[in-house]
Amino acid sequence: MSIFRNIRFCSLVLVLAVLLTLAGGEALKAEGSKLVDLEEASWARQAIAEMAASGVVAGYPGAIYKPYNNVTMLEAVTMLIRMLGLEDQAKAAEEDPVDYRMPSDLYWGRGYLIMAVNLGILDGDYLYLLQPNAPATRTEVAMLAFHALEFEPESGALEFSDADQIPGKYRDGVAAVVKNGIMQGLPGNVFKPNDNINRAQMAVLMSNIVGLKYADPCANRRTNGVISDIDLAGRMIKIKDHGSIFYTADCEVFKNGNNIAPDELKAGDAVQLILDESLYAVYINARLQDDGQKYRGVVNSILTIDGQYWLGLVCDDGQEITRAVADGVKVDKTGGRVDVSALVKGEYIEVQILDNKITVINFLASPAILKGVINELNSRGTPGITIRDDAGKNVKCVVAGIVAVERDGYDIDFDDLEIGELVRLELNSKGLVSRIRVLESVTSQVEGEIRDLTVRGTLRITLRDDEGKDVRYIVLDDVDVVRDSRDIDFNDLDIGEWARLKLNSKDRVYYIEVMEKYSVIEGAVNDLITDGSQKMIRIRKSNGSRMQYNLARNAEYYREGKSISLSDIVIGAEVKIRVNDDNYVTRIEITNDQDITLAGTVIYVSEGDNKIKIEQVSGNRFTYSFVRVPLLEDKRGDKIKLRDIDDDAEVAIVLQNGKVSSLTVHD
Repeated sequence: MSIFRNIRFCSLVLVLAVLLTLAGGEALKAEGSKLVDLEEASWARQAIAEMAASGVVAGYPGAIYKPYNNVTMLEAVTMLIRMLGLEDQAKAAEEDPVDYRMPSDLYWGRGYLIMAVNLGILDGDYLYLLQPNAPATRTEVAMLAFHALEFEPESGALEFSDADQIPGKYRDGVAAVVKNGIMQGLPGNVFKPNDNINRAQMAVLMSNIVGLKYADPCANRRTNGVISDIDLAGRMIKIKDHGSIFYTADCEVFKNGNNIAPDELKAGDAVQLILDESLYAVYINARLQDDGQKYRGVVNSILTIDGQYWLGLVCDDGQEITRAVADGVKVDKTGGRVDVSALVKGEYIEVQILDNKITVINFLASPAILKGVINELNSRGTPGITIRDDAGKNVKCVVAGIVAVERDGYDIDFDDLEIGELVRLELNSKGLVSRIRVLESVTSQVEGEIRDLTVRGTLRITLRDDEGKDVRYIVLDDVDVVRDSRDIDFNDLDIGEWARLKLNSKDRVYYIEVMEKYSVIEGAVNDLITDGSQKMIRIRKSNGSRMQYNLARNAEYYREGKSISLSDIVIGAEVKIRVNDDNYVTRIEITNDQDITLAGTVIYVSEGDNKIKIEQVSGNRFTYSFVRVPLLEDKRGDKIKLRDIDDDAEVAIVLQNGKVSSLTVHD
């Protein structure tokens, strides 16, 4: 008996995902918070970030991911249902009667199991055998992937040394998953079929599924293109043929497999973006562009995957790269050439990349490395530098007569270094600093709405940023302040103005530029008047209060950085509005009109096209498609069909990813 269908006759639709479940099976979404514990699984960082952006994985409280935690069987089933976009249906099925037995230790997730049986993912006759809280093994995950992706069984013998530990009835399925690149073996030519699979490994497995184009959990939120321009201050990138796309403050950015800051992206980079529900980019991956490049660094990992070596390197600039080693490559080491397996973690090497694979490996003598924040610089007489290391100790070093200094990929003079910068020092055999690389430049800028000013004694300014957080800064006495291209005094600034601050190496404000004088209000559109000489909007804030504003004649309206018209704004959409000093709205930016609740009068329903058109009290009309299995009810809560919805009916609609997931007829 098995909870899985027969390997040769069951056709499943499954995309594996990682869902963090707590008591009751509720998931903590990671939206708006970058996962902070991925360094311990740096080899899987990009895969985890990609799956988090896709809405497939989530974090624990405190934005931690716990990459080495096991995934349970019930979590795997729940992942499947959510990945198929059937979570609402699973919740609705929670109390549905069934003619089969549920597992005895099921504390949450009954609706998910019902959906899994309905879809043929699990066998209802043997569902009671499922151990929902038991960790899923590599064999079980391989079988789920086999059925999900509808692979043909592979009868050829597996070459793993422990292949005989895989149950015979599952061996052909595991072989198919391995052959198609979804899972690989582990170092030592083993599969370890009975080992539990952890959250990091699962993220990599799912990234493989997406990368090999077997499935895509967020195809409607994934965008590809070439960068034409970048506005770092506005957190916006322009994509050729796609227009402008904003990215979030905690957007995960990768290039050449390395986690980077957005300012390291460049015009001309080919990128893939994943957008959140508000259509802001939360994940950016720049296409590999490192052919012919050389990297120096310390060996971090050596893995054997499906007979191929994968080498992980912590580079001199702090980047981490992991690349496959091309067939036949040896390590040039004093005394001869040795196999890649002879490398030891911590050894210092140089590699060259070609066609995204390591083609040359040279062993190097390890230099002495120091890292810390610059405390003191001396460029006169005998050059010297003092840094404060991670332990808080000041370390003073003498600089060699010829020293290479690099910042942001460019060579600079030693005199161009600034106190407060985080640097990496490389010492030669004589103990002199021969190379300096700036890892983090301290000069930065911020912008936001002015919330408070201190104009006596120590000058201070408080800004509220786009995320609604108030941050206070100390201002230098000789600060430069500019408004409308004219110099003004610090005490001439006004509360409510939008300003850009430039900070020195000690985070002190040395420059202020007034961008515009307005307030920023966030909430949901509660009412909209679009006719007559004076147009108006009413906003419902998160605390329940309502605020009403007139729209300026030259008001601008945006969605995803693209200009739209007032007729494109739906009552119920979440928005961010700018209100000027005269209390007129000058800009409305839609932040979410894809996952909202709205109301309107039915114009028509098309069963053939599976669509509905409504008109709201604003006079604006909108057409929506339905999800595959929408929840339709009358005002008594009884289920109805599309054909039961009459023209002119008043309806309440819930959107999911821009489609109608549920509809209630009020009359």
